[in-house]
Amino acid sequence: MRGILMEEARGTIDKRDRVLKTALRLFTSQGFHATPTSQIAREAGVATGTLFHYFKSKDELINALYLESRQAFVTSLVRGIKPEMSLKDRGRLYFMNSLHWGVEHRDMFLFYQQFANSPYIDARTRKRGVQEIGFLMEYIGDGQREGVFREMPADMALAVIESIKIGMIQYFMEHRERLNNRRYTEAAFSAIWNSITR
Repeated sequence: MRGILMEEARGTIDKRDRVLKTALRLFTSQGFHATPTSQIAREAGVATGTLFHYFKSKDELINALYLESRQAFVTSLVRGIKPEMSLKDRGRLYFMNSLHWGVEHRDMFLFYQQFANSPYIDARTRKRGVQEIGFLMEYIGDGQREGVFREMPADMALAVIESIKIGMIQYFMEHRERLNNRRYTEAAFSAIWNSITR
């Protein structure tokens, strides 16, 4: 009996996961309004009623997708980070983790770029997303207290970092063969580091 219940639970997770992956691909390639829930369900191989079992509306679906993308990014971002690392080593690893994540998860990266500031993402979801990167605000604060980072509001410093990082991810998407070339990745990291340091 337990085995049957586990199989049923796995099937439920698989269906929800298929809906999210399909929605991710379609929202990114077609946009929100041009993607009906019937198409998402059909291409995910589930009934439309099944889609609405997991997500009450298309708005709820896109908010869930935003949070899952954000959580996947944050999980990847902190991989290998240790408190004893120097400020610069932590910054380099944050950047390298985000760079590899963006290039390797193109659909999630493009979705996030397309919808991060979209009116479809509600205030509650956006607030949760901001809370998940609180450790980056602390990192900026550490750098300012140590006199390494320029004095500016932490959210402004993150906006500077984010804008350069996005450009670098797009660059390496177009030049994947350079992703493991230290000369290029160090130049990319230096562009970010130099933008916020004194």
